[in-house]
Amino acid sequence: MAISFQEVLTNINNNLPALWRFMTAATFLAGFWMAYRGLYQLKEYGEIRTMMASHTDFRRPLITFFIAVILFYWPTAFHVMMKSVFNTTVIYKYAYEGSKVLHKDTIRVAGHIIQFLGFIAFIRGWILLHRLGNQGAQPGTFSKAITHIIGGLLAVNIFGTWAVLHTLMGVSA
Repeated sequence: MAISFQEVLTNINNNLPALWRFMTAATFLAGFWMAYRGLYQLKEYGEIRTMMASHTDFRRPLITFFIAVILFYWPTAFHVMMKSVFNTTVIYKYAYEGSKVLHKDTIRVAGHIIQFLGFIAFIRGWILLHRLGNQGAQPGTFSKAITHIIGGLLAVNIFGTWAVLHTLMGVSA
């Protein structure tokens, strides 16, 4: 018995609530880890500062604490960014456009999966931003992090992004 693409998407969609809870818990754990790491970096900063006056860097603990706060309060940060980009905090749902749209359920389910992947990209962007404070950070880390944050935000509200593109550029299905 062959499984259709629609069935695969539906099965993934049925498991998305548990995956959202898992990623939320992982985000809070990452926030705790960043806060602990920030405290440890402050301790190192204090020890280096008292031992010698050269090459002390306060940037690492500051960035680490900032990312920890964002990860702790990601729903609030996410809503602020949604309000800034879309002028609403509501994540749009897929609206059927009559009978001309084929595979309405597939589009809706694929949109839910894209929203979840956008959430992962949004959180990954903040974790990438943490790497800026580390020594030897690769060039392009900041732009990669900002791309993940903005792209994740647009993907979480994929139907709102589609509505904006449709309005601005006349893109249609």
